Amino acid sequence: MECRGSGGQTYECEVVHKGISFDACLAKELFYLWDRGITTTGSCCGKHANVKEGMSFIGVIEKDIPKMKTLGYVVRENEMDKSRKDGFIPKTKLGLTY
Repeated sequence: MECRGSGGQTYECEVVHKGISFDACLAKELFYLWDRGITTTGSCCGKHANVKEGMSFIGVIEKDIPKMKTLGYVVRENEMDKSRKDGFIPKTKLGLTY
């Protein structure tokens, strides 16, 4: 599947693994986290037309927030709910401006 991002670029966007669909650009990083017992709740590479540029994230369950911080992840501010601290900036280099 080929998708078009907000900047007009095209990219391979979807992977389905064990019934879970996610952005292909984050696949290696998600597999890395899953291999370490991290339970993710959602993710986005930030290239979709309906997503603000540079807003990529990986969401995790509450009990895994400390694990993410131990792995060196930085919390991504949730614009809709500033109290939420369960989203993190991916380490995958996506070529986006933050």
